[in-house]
Amino acid sequence: MASWLFSDFEPPLLDWAIERATMHPKGASFVDLDKFWAQSWPATVICCALSVNPPEAHQRRTAEKLGADWHEMEAGHYPMLNHPEEMARLLMLAAEKRVCWWGAPNAISNGRRYRWNFYRFGRP
Repeated sequence: MASWLFSDFEPPLLDWAIERATMHPKGASFVDLDKFWAQSWPATVICCALSVNPPEAHQRRTAEKLGADWHEMEAGHYPMLNHPEEMARLLMLAAEKRVCWWGAPNAISNGRRYRWNFYRFGRP
């Protein structure tokens, strides 16, 4: 497992990751994905060049189907562990390209009505 998941890790990060890694069960879910691929939402694909799984061809097909932005990193399967600054930069870049609003409810005195505060994700 370590040879393909953590191939670009140096000790002691490699030891830390191996201690915490767990295998996921294999299985298939037979569902109709036509509705999934027919949807449209903002997407970003970050391709990690040193990772063999998922392969670049699969990631490119996914990005094309989603109309996603494409970024590449010289990293393995877990860039958030050994390239956290670069990964954070790419995530912030993706977030700043979109105006994402979400509401956070604050209960009013009777507890049944809510006042919604809206926050902007990214820089104002």
